[in-house]
Amino acid sequence: MELRSTDVKNENEGLFILLVGEHGSGKTYSIRTCPRPLVLDFDRGMLTNEDAKPSISYLTKEDIKSTDNLRRILDNPPNLPDGSPPSGIIIDSVTAWIDEVLFDEIKGGKGSRVGLTQQDWGRVFVEIQQLFLQCKTLVKDKGKYQYIMLICHTEAKEDKSTGELVMGPSIPGGMFWKAGRHFDIYVRVRSHNTKHSIVHMQGGPFRDRARVVEDKEQPNVGKWLTQFATVRS
Repeated sequence: MELRSTDVKNENEGLFILLVGEHGSGKTYSIRTCPRPLVLDFDRGMLTNEDAKPSISYLTKEDIKSTDNLRRILDNPPNLPDGSPPSGIIIDSVTAWIDEVLFDEIKGGKGSRVGLTQQDWGRVFVEIQQLFLQCKTLVKDKGKYQYIMLICHTEAKEDKSTGELVMGPSIPGGMFWKAGRHFDIYVRVRSHNTKHSIVHMQGGPFRDRARVVEDKEQPNVGKWLTQFATVRS
């Protein structure tokens, strides 16, 4: 399989990546391939990944505490142990942030999605959109990072016929995000199988139409940074 790059690259732009898969499919393991990351670990994956912990900087949910702090950290991340800023940010996972932080904030500390009103779900929609757009701005318009990678569980699925990204069951089925409006690369990792799908967004009038290809290689963010030219906004 060969993925083509666009002819023009804006050197100030990085890659915006979405990595989706089931529990145990190797999403957190792929973080090892990311150059100089800061992991925002809502899923406690780094705490249980003994091999990766010594070499990867991360903040836990208890460190981040709230959605407001998450946004502040994205804008002004702490330096890595060597005193330099991180090359990229990884949110692991967006699903855990929604389930364990956002729902709790919206319900005033009362727990899960149960009992959320229509107005509450509207706020969920807005909060997620704002997070996506903030990440896209930081990696594209501001060129602050070489990459930002958002990790989701299988609650995030792609409609192959339309190229739309559906967030559910945490998010009602009527709430859609077209992958082409946000991500350069969308990877779907399958459990117990190295095969995954990559959606590589192309520029031009059909940017919202995603081209899906299959690849048997494990996700490798470091490789993508050199293999793919990012799309000029």
